[in-house]
Amino acid sequence: MQSEENKSKKPPDKEGGLPKQVGNKTECGLLGLVLGLKRDYQPIRNQIPEEKLYKVYTFNSVRKSMSTVIKLPDGSFRMYSKGASEIVLKK
Repeated sequence: MQSEENKSKKPPDKEGGLPKQVGNKTECGLLGLVLGLKRDYQPIRNQIPEEKLYKVYTFNSVRKSMSTVIKLPDGSFRMYSKGASEIVLKK
């Protein structure tokens, strides 16, 4: 199976150029930020595969955000959200 990074990155147009990102602009931006910080998100995805997500609130135009809830080993929950800054900051 191809990793998310490989699916969202294409070779640069010219030698020495930056790789092109393909897909949702927000997700490409977030993945680019993680990679720019010299971090690797794949270990987290391996630790919490999609089928282990507790709840996913998909994006819709009313909520203007999306969120994913995971259950932590101690039984507590953590929510990751992305969306319009004016909406996310109000929550």
